Amino acid sequence: MKKIAVAAFFLLCTSCVSTPPIPPELQYTQPTGDSSNLASISATIIDSKVPLVDNENSYVYAIDGKRVMVKKKDWALPIAVSAGARTITAGFEQGVYMAFAKVEASLVAGHKYQVRSSCDKHAIGNPYTYCDFWVVDSATDAAVSDIARGPVGGRPPPSVLYLPR
Repeated sequence: MKKIAVAAFFLLCTSCVSTPPIPPELQYTQPTGDSSNLASISATIIDSKVPLVDNENSYVYAIDGKRVMVKKKDWALPIAVSAGARTITAGFEQGVYMAFAKVEASLVAGHKYQVRSSCDKHAIGNPYTYCDFWVVDSATDAAVSDIARGPVGGRPPPSVLYLPR
C-alpha cells in the first residue's frame, strides 16, 4: 500500500511540473534558399575548466520573437538568419542562474555573429543580479548592437516574445 501511495504522489507531482509544448508558429525556423541573403549567429560558451561546474553560457533564445529550438549541447552551432534588422532574445545560463534580454541588431549577409554577455558577480550564494547582452561580428569582435540588460532569475521568459515592428 505504501508503494502505491508513493507512486501516486510522484505522478501527481510530475504532472504539475510538465509544461505544454511551444506551438510550431512560435518556433524559429532557419531560412533556406539563397545563402547570399543570410547571416549566422551563435552562442558564446566560456569553459570554466572546472569539472562538474556549469559554464557561463550566452546563447540565442529567440529570433524576432520565435523560440530557437536547439538543445543546450548545440548552442554554439551557428543559426542561419535573414540579413537585416533583427530582435535577438539573448540568454545567459550558469547552473540555476538565468537572464534574458532583447537585443536589436542589424545583421549583414555573409557575416557571422555571436551573442555575448557580462554579468555582475558579487556574493556567494547569490552571485548575479543582472547580465548585459550584446551582439558582435565574429570576424572583427566589434559590437553591432547596443547593450541590453536583463535581471537574473530562476526561470525563462514567456514563450511569446514577439515585439511588433
